[in-house]
Amino acid sequence: MAGISVVMTPLLVEGVRVGVQARDGNSGALMATAKQVAFDQEDESLVVEEIHYSSVGAVTYRGKLFFDFGGHLLKEQPIEGHKQWSIFRRWSL
Repeated sequence: MAGISVVMTPLLVEGVRVGVQARDGNSGALMATAKQVAFDQEDESLVVEEIHYSSVGAVTYRGKLFFDFGGHLLKEQPIEGHKQWSIFRRWSL
């Protein structure tokens, strides 16, 4: 992500953090969101849905990220589209 300034802010639902959004630090445009959606009992990991957006707000990528309880990325599972950035490399509870 050389040359791109990214600002991360929490996504809140009724005051509870459910995810993170990444915005371009220069324009403020929404680049991506990540929301915790499940717990994978087989892998004992947190499942996070990741969505990337174009400059006009269209979805360009959708996938799942799997994190251990230390917040380290274990694996990625693309669902559709082309992933342009690797933004969410760590996850905090």
